[in-house]
Amino acid sequence: MAGLLVGALGGESKERLLGEMYEPIAGIWSEHPLSARIAEVACGSFRVKQPPVIKGSGYVVHSLEAALWAFYHADNFEEAILRAVNLDSFLVMRRLGITEAFTNDKHFRAAGFTVLF
Repeated sequence: MAGLLVGALGGESKERLLGEMYEPIAGIWSEHPLSARIAEVACGSFRVKQPPVIKGSGYVVHSLEAALWAFYHADNFEEAILRAVNLDSFLVMRRLGITEAFTNDKHFRAAGFTVLF
């Protein structure tokens, strides 16, 4: 995540930051290999998975993957934040057995919930 932040602050494009195995410094992952799960995320697991597989469970790898999923699938900052927050809502609702939501947020329907508004 730090490497992505360095790149973003340095003006890298969204496409480059979310490209496979983005390196803020050329060759960094050869010198300091990523763990297998982090490498999976860096290779783009967030581009192909969808909720409920994508979730912010509190586990750092899941949280990183969820944040990158939200950023990748959003057209702007507000939408990315909404997507990330909704992931936690979906997780809590599923744990509590809640299947309906009083909302007009299209993401709830896409996640398989019945939208009541």
